[in-house]
Parts: sequence; structure tokens; C-alpha cells
Amino acid sequence: MLKEFAVDPRVIASSFETCRYLISQFGADRGRLISKYPKTWKRMAFEAAEALPDGLKKERVVEYINNLGSDWLTLMASNRAYTSPGNPWLDNARVAHADNPFAAILCDQEDPWNQLIDANACDENNPLFTARRTYTVNRSANDLAQPAAFLLKNCRTLRLIDPYFNPNVPRWRNPLGAILALIPNIIRVECEYHLLEQEETRYKRGSPPSHVLISYLERLSGIIPDGGTLRVIRWKQIPGGERFHRRYLLTENAGLSYEGGLDEATGADQTTDVSLLDRIHHAERWAEYNQDSQVYELFKPILVVDAAGNVTEET
Repeated sequence: MLKEFAVDPRVIASSFETCRYLISQFGADRGRLISKYPKTWKRMAFEAAEALPDGLKKERVVEYINNLGSDWLTLMASNRAYTSPGNPWLDNARVAHADNPFAAILCDQEDPWNQLIDANACDENNPLFTARRTYTVNRSANDLAQPAAFLLKNCRTLRLIDPYFNPNVPRWRNPLGAILALIPNIIRVECEYHLLEQEETRYKRGSPPSHVLISYLERLSGIIPDGGTLRVIRWKQIPGGERFHRRYLLTENAGLSYEGGLDEATGADQTTDVSLLDRIHHAERWAEYNQDSQVYELFKPILVVDAAGNVTEET
């Protein structure tokens, strides 16, 4: 869903105007990410900025690059090899692109046939640079998970929100497993599932009541990768307040809205819309599911499930 672009660090730091424009075109809400290729990409951009005349514009370029990706998913890690450090960046990017393609390479050349875009002439009208914010995907476990792949590779906290999550049912377990499997090192990521606490009389509508949920969470054995845990956080609606109905996949620096929910379809060929959240919308929804949120009433205890299906209560 998100597109990964290689951006020549020498070009992005070539002027204040170019730097400001290019950075404004990237971010999880724009559908485009800058590949941190190579790992020393920021350092290379800083070194390129040294060639600029001293003054406020140079300082702003350094500031822009320094802040890139600090609080919003804009810059993503790349595992591609930088095979010839002594050669120009573009030569290395071409080699990496041939082995594991970027969406395109932004540089100082224009060659659509080889996915090269002149960084000083790129805009939404360029088909190589165009990015969509909403996709329609099949409601199958893998297809629901794939739009979040880049988010999951670049996060420290994951929040899944669906009011009717039921771990006893495969159509809920399978997407959860597919999502968690995309996290490279789950030990480093705090995973949460936020759902609506159900009363016994409403059990048939989805997520089970508390005493049943605990036994069902044991069935997540084999779904949560080794070393990982899942915090299950339940909320109650406040009379006259906000309805707990939205479905999201949120990380600390990006987010997706799932129109049809985080469960896969059974016995039918169905699709759902998945949309990128903008920064303001993400901040609002992220705060909504903080434990000190006043939008809903937190239901205690929080339950913690490990990879073996052991369930404990968080104190």
C-alpha cells in the first residue's frame, strides 16, 4: 500500500526549496516513504548539505533532514546491500533496484524506462510518483495484513482496534496471525488489541464476555510469534458518549482504517476498503486508546497473552 522510494541524498540536500518540497511529498499519510538506503543515508545527506552556502536556508535543510522520521513514518529502514561504497550513490541504487525494486529512484535524471525520476520535476502527475491513500483488498487474512507491512516493519507499538474481536473464531485469529507475522522482531514491539467489553446478553454479536474471553485467549498459542505478547485491552462505552465501533491498525507513527473490520470473510468473496490516516486523524485516534483516555471507560484487568497461550492479568 505504501510505496518505498530511493532518494539521492545529494539531491534532497541540494537546496532549501528542493528539500522542503520533497519532504512534504513523503510520509505515511502521503502513501510514500523514503528508503534509508544505505543505512548511512542521513549522514550522506548531511555531508551533501555542507556544500550549501552558510546561512538560514542551510540550517533549515539540516533541520529538515535531522527531523525526518522522528515522529511520523517517513523514513524506512532498507535491508538492501550497498555493494560499492566508493561508487556514486546512484550506481549503487541501480544495482539494489535491479535485485529488489524500489517504487522508483529520485535523482537528478529522468528515465521512466528505468524508474528514474528527476527529483526537481516530480509531482502527482508522474505515474511513477503517484500514490493512492485508499485501497480495496480481499477480506482474507494475508490480504488484510499486507497493507500494513511497512508500518509493521517500522514500529515499536502496535494497536489493533476492533470491537468484536473473538479469538475463539478462526476468522479473527487468522488475520491476527498474518499481521503479527510481518513484524521482524516482535520482542521489540508492544502489541495491543483493543475491543469492546461485552455483556452476556450481547455475546452473540461478537467478542465474548470476560470470563469466556480468558479461556478463548489460550487459543492464540501458535498465533503469537515466539517471544511476543499481546495485551488485550477492553473498553466500555460511556452512556451518551462515543460509540466504540471503528476499526484501525495503529502504530505510534502511522495508521490504517479498515472499513470492514479486522476479521476475514467466511463463505463469501468480499472486499473492504483500507485507508491511510493523516497525521491529525492519527493523533486523535491514538489518544483515544491511551489507557488514560476519557472517551471510553477502561475495563480492568488488562489481559496479557504470550506465544504459548498463557494468559495473565496485568496489575
